Amino acid sequence: MVKKIVIIILFSVPTLLSAQTKQYYFFAKTWNFIKYYHPDFATGKINADSLFTAKIAGINSEQQLEKIINILLSDLSKSSNKDFPKMASDEDLLVANQNFDWYTKAGIPSDAVESLKSIYLNRFRGKAHFYLTKAGWESDLPNEKPYKFSKDEQVPLAYRLLVFAKIQGAIDYLYPYKHLMSKKHEDFALKQLDQIVSCKTRREFEEVLARLIAALQDTHSFRFHEQLEFKKEIFHSMHYPPFDYKVFPNYILITGVISADACSKAGIKPGDRITHLNNEKIVDVLSAKRKLLSVSNEEAFIHRLSNYSANLIWNSDSIEQKLTIKSGHHKYQRTVDFISLGDKARVAEVNSYLQKKKVVKESDFQNNKDIAYFKVDHTYFLIENLSDNELDSKMDQVMQDAASKKAIVFDMRGYPDWGGFIHTYIYKYFGKKENFYHRIYFPNSNNIGTWVYQKESIHYYPDIKDKTEHEYRGQVFILVNSETLSASELYTMNLQHIFPSSVTIGQRTAGADGNIKTMILPGGYKFSFTGLGVFYPTGRLTQKVGVKIDKHTRYDDQDVLSGVDKEMEIVRQLLN
Repeated sequence: MVKKIVIIILFSVPTLLSAQTKQYYFFAKTWNFIKYYHPDFATGKINADSLFTAKIAGINSEQQLEKIINILLSDLSKSSNKDFPKMASDEDLLVANQNFDWYTKAGIPSDAVESLKSIYLNRFRGKAHFYLTKAGWESDLPNEKPYKFSKDEQVPLAYRLLVFAKIQGAIDYLYPYKHLMSKKHEDFALKQLDQIVSCKTRREFEEVLARLIAALQDTHSFRFHEQLEFKKEIFHSMHYPPFDYKVFPNYILITGVISADACSKAGIKPGDRITHLNNEKIVDVLSAKRKLLSVSNEEAFIHRLSNYSANLIWNSDSIEQKLTIKSGHHKYQRTVDFISLGDKARVAEVNSYLQKKKVVKESDFQNNKDIAYFKVDHTYFLIENLSDNELDSKMDQVMQDAASKKAIVFDMRGYPDWGGFIHTYIYKYFGKKENFYHRIYFPNSNNIGTWVYQKESIHYYPDIKDKTEHEYRGQVFILVNSETLSASELYTMNLQHIFPSSVTIGQRTAGADGNIKTMILPGGYKFSFTGLGVFYPTGRLTQKVGVKIDKHTRYDDQDVLSGVDKEMEIVRQLLN
């Protein structure tokens, strides 16, 4: 009777899940626990993957949970770690993610529970964990093997299960924002595991992978879809539209003509709205795509779906797409011929269009004698031909020139091409000596699954001898949108701190701050996610919500069609 209750308590999920799937899930949870805490795994004495693949074959639906624990622990040493470094104080830790209810409240016999508790109490503590980076800011997680398989080969079950276990372990122990994920994630993960067990093809498996990664809701994980062998089939991106577009929450705005013949034949033009794709409402199309793509917030999602080159919005593989068009007050259906990659003439039209689109219009502020304008993804040109000996004097000159202007505009709508521009030189000239503009948390090597606040100044500003401070009395504007991602978000926070009277203008940023961690998964996939915790000095969250914005902008159809820059417009209004 007790053993039946064990299963019911631990797996209070839909009964359609097989008993075998539930056992695989508990095996994965237990394996991750010992992978990150047991000294045999942490020192590389026992290879975690080898243990997983060797033992998983013996797991069946008849086994009870305590037996699974014993199977995993049978080859591990009983030695304990007596070297306990000093622990961080509670106020310096992020502990919201750490939760061991999955075994402590599951009704498992006390001997098995005590075995896991003993591992935790005697866990590995130190800097040289076999599966973690030595420095908190490093990206690539070590000793994770790719186990590659050919495109048309289904990944064997043991390795499909290993992929699931590694993703789940990354979420449970390495992702500082697990607590921001759906409260029903465990139920969701179990359903995906059931499909991993039953899927017959590589494409089916990759679609499950996309859903598992999307559940993090982390823009740092967005590009996972690019690695999928069957990405074109999963995202229906075989063919490209003969027009450019901008996605809105419930329609797609046609913004430009690429293939004039195809658009003329269908009777569509810039300004028309697509309300349905192949009889499916756009809002429903977006809902389906959202389950396959990892993004931190809705604005980041819409922005990335609007990328013509990525081609992620469509819901059919047909070269003829049935679109419902709203043009003015009229609504009608049109069958539109999409562009095949084998059609060289039409592909040439696409390439020509995209090349012209790449040409960045010069900002009015670039040649304005009263305004210093800096574009975050175009600063390296200032020093690219200089020797190291010339760099400081050149940048001193650039800063002095900026300080003489009536206003400074920092355009952060892109990714930094040179981190030293803001971190070193803006700080060196304009910042106060102590520039603690955020709170950063690194993985806590003494207690994996928690994060510890870094107090050392090296994480916030460079050590510059004889640093001077220059107060700037002009106006400072910071422009942001969904292209403001990660380092660009961090440098925006830096600018806001250096210039406390600055005005931040724009749309919600990508909401993924802090260094990336990257784990190689079986099949050769690379799974990236936010690996550090970043907050404003007050503790205000940045993950998902983005940076603080003083004046929000919103674009309508006419703004998009006319190419207006609303952030710049607000700057002009405030200057006048």
